[in-house]
Parts: sequence; C-alpha cells; structure tokens
Amino acid sequence: MGAMSHVLLDRGHRVSGCDATGSAPYDLLRRGVRCAAGHSADHVLGTDFVFVSSAAIRGPVATEIRAARDSGIRVLSRSDLFGEWSSERPTLAIAGTHGKTTTTAMAVTVMRSAGMRPSYVVPAGGPVSGLPVNGAWGGNPFVAEADEYARTFLGFFPHAAIITSVDWDHRETYPTPDSEWDAYVEFARKSRCVFACSDNPGSAGVAERLRGQVGISTYGRSEGSDWLVSDVAAAGLGSSFSVSHGGDRAKVRLEVPGVHNVLNAAAAIASAVEFGVGFRESAEAVRAYRGAYRRFEVRMRKGGIVLVDDYAHNPGKVRATVAAARAAFPGNRLVCFFGPQHYRRTTEQAEGFAGALSGCDLVFVGGSCSTREDRPDHDPAAALAEKMGVSYLPDVPSAAKAVRAAIREGDVVITVGAQEMCRAVSDCLQESLG
Repeated sequence: MGAMSHVLLDRGHRVSGCDATGSAPYDLLRRGVRCAAGHSADHVLGTDFVFVSSAAIRGPVATEIRAARDSGIRVLSRSDLFGEWSSERPTLAIAGTHGKTTTTAMAVTVMRSAGMRPSYVVPAGGPVSGLPVNGAWGGNPFVAEADEYARTFLGFFPHAAIITSVDWDHRETYPTPDSEWDAYVEFARKSRCVFACSDNPGSAGVAERLRGQVGISTYGRSEGSDWLVSDVAAAGLGSSFSVSHGGDRAKVRLEVPGVHNVLNAAAAIASAVEFGVGFRESAEAVRAYRGAYRRFEVRMRKGGIVLVDDYAHNPGKVRATVAAARAAFPGNRLVCFFGPQHYRRTTEQAEGFAGALSGCDLVFVGGSCSTREDRPDHDPAAALAEKMGVSYLPDVPSAAKAVRAAIREGDVVITVGAQEMCRAVSDCLQESLG
C-alpha cells in the first residue's frame, strides 16, 4: 500500500490512510500523507476514491467500504489501479509464488543503473537498497510485482511478464492446483512476451500451455533454456554465475545469496534486455542490487554470531531461505525461529513447512496469526511444532528468551515468516546480542 501510495502522490493525488495502529512509513509522512489509527466511516468523507488492500476488506475496514459505497465514492482495489497504470505505460509485470518482490527490485535496479527512469511498484514492506522509495511514477517502462492473491494480477495489461514459479498457494483463492495454473495462464496470455523459469515445473508448465499464443523465453539451469544459467557458485554472502543467450555469454556477480536469487537475477537481466538495456550492461548492473527489507536481511554479525531476518512464509520460500543460509555459511549451526502466517496455510501446508525447516539444526515455532481469517480455537502452529517435535512459543517474550538461551558462538540465527512477531523477535535478539 505504501509503494502504491507513492505512485498516487507522483500522479498528483492527495493521499490519506488508516490502519489499526495509525502507523505509516516515514517517507510517506514526509510527503504529507496523514494516517489515522483505527477505522471509521468519517475517514472517507470528502475523498474521490477509496483504495483498499485485498488483504484487509473484512472486520472494521468494511465500515469504511460500506460508507464509501453508500456515498457514491468509488472503491478501488490494487487490481483496478494496476489495470489503469499498466494501460498507460509499456509494462513489465513480475508474477510467481516465490521471488516476485526480489525480481521486481532487481529489474528496477538494473534499469536505473543503465540510466533509465522507470515507473515502479516494489511492495517490499520496507526499504529496498538503492531505491529512494518503493514506488514511483516516472518514465517508461512501468515495472511492478503482479500478485496472484485475490487474482490481483489479472488486472494488468503488460507488454512483458515474468513467471518465476507456480506452486499451489493461497488456497482460499485457488481451491485446486489447476485453478491457480489457469489464472497464471490467463495473466500471461495478455502479454506479448513471457519470461518463464525453466527450473520450476509450474512455471515451465504454464509456458508450454502458452506456446504459439505469446512469445516465450525461458531462463534457468535446465538444458535448452533461452537464458542458460551455469557455473553457479557461492561467493561470501553472494553468488557468481554465468548467463548465456543467443551465442553470447556474460559472467555475473550477485551480492545476495542463494540459487533462487541467481534465477531471479537471470529473469531481471533478460527482461531488462527486452526493454532496451544491453545484455552485458544488464549483467553488470544487477550487482548493484544489495537486498531488500526482510529478504535475507543480515541484521548483525557480532561475536561469531550472525542474525538474519527473512520474510519467507510458505514452504518453498522457507526451503530457499534455508538453502541460501547453508550456502552462505557452510558448517555453521543454523538456528531458526519460524512464525507461521495464516491459520489455513499453516494447517494445510504443515507437511511442507516441516520438510523445509528440517534443513535447520534447531527450530522454534511461534504462534500463528492472520488478518484474513477468524482465529480458531486451537492454534495450528502448536500442531506444527508438535509434529516436528520442537518448542511452541506463542508470544514474543517467551520466544526471544528461549531462542536467546539456545544461541552459542558460531550460530547463524534466522527469524523466518511474514508476520510482525518474527521481526519483533529479531529486534529482541539484536538488542540482547548487541
């Protein structure tokens, strides 16, 4: 919402907002955005339209939505605005179950490093290294994350699309795997060209369904990829690799860890070339990307202990984060605090979470939370912890105390999950270890 608010401001709108706490990022406050605490019908008085997140349309927020509609004020979703904006600019829309925020940030970084001034929306939830703000309305192209939740990405009219991965997630939106695959096909079919990750079966499958309808360009380590990734090696907290395309080959150095980020970088390089950046210039420019808020964010290195915070919130993301930590810190003990988000996801994907977290040496599970669902009588996070045979720590004080007591010199400690509890535990650990 913050990133899109910057675009609205750039387009000449006056913006105000509200949430449960009345908090707003400093960069928005600095631009005159007022943010009220709580929800009230009075907040919509005198507005031309109300812009609401698809993740917050229930409970107290519904009061404002009803008030707006009763007053004849337009209520717009993210999908509505993305449809309008992408129809005004040549657009690169980045979709996928995993990696879309990072790939979006990388693509914007590459274009800016090459002297372009793209319009963009990077909804990272916090700062992205190298970007002044997370959203801007400037020149061409418009680069934006295309979120599959609530079918938001179907509002886009992109020139080009990236599909990083397709796994069955957001099961409240997609009751079957096929329904999610079908939505990705519908999204990508609107594009002139699609960059699809050949290493992910879901992305590759969508690409095959689209052949003959739109231009398809694949990227990955799989043999026959149009943008072939090879020679991948860990390099400190980053990676080195090569990309080959059309008989040309470029060596790349990346300053963030993990094979998943190598693939994200390959997508960013390929898409930047589509919009006019030279191949070698694009391959060099991606090194300028240094990470984003809660995307394998190294918060502290002290006394032989490394503290990392990461947004990973479904099994595939958690697995990629654990693999990145292993590659960046081989031989170190890996201690993980996992804060599950959404009760249904925690219940239905418990097996996947258990498998993804099994790569850690020591695991703690926090209480789950959700802004989209009513709280069940029994927290499914407790069942997940029992399934794994690990400690269930439902609140921040108990979690921070238990994790701190377990840490020893040489540990890599990761707080993992989308919910605020993870960042709060990370804050406590940073304070006690610092």
